[in-house]
Amino acid sequence: MEEVTTVTDRWFQAYDDLKLTGRTSRNKMCRELNIDRRNFAKQEADHSRRYIQMSWLSHIVLNYDVSADWLLTGRGWPFGE
Repeated sequence: MEEVTTVTDRWFQAYDDLKLTGRTSRNKMCRELNIDRRNFAKQEADHSRRYIQMSWLSHIVLNYDVSADWLLTGRGWPFGE
């Protein structure tokens, strides 16, 4: 597994984990975030685009129990303590 180094990388790592456990999908996340699936897919494919919005961060923290500390700093665990 490649090293996760940016907030965008960590956001998509958490998103991938949520997809694997069946808690979300691309369509569901795009609906919840009110974003175009094509733009989401472009960001997912190329994290250097830095399109991720603050609302994406708060959404995944508040609605999916992703650790804000981990998401922003990389410290700790993605889910829980």
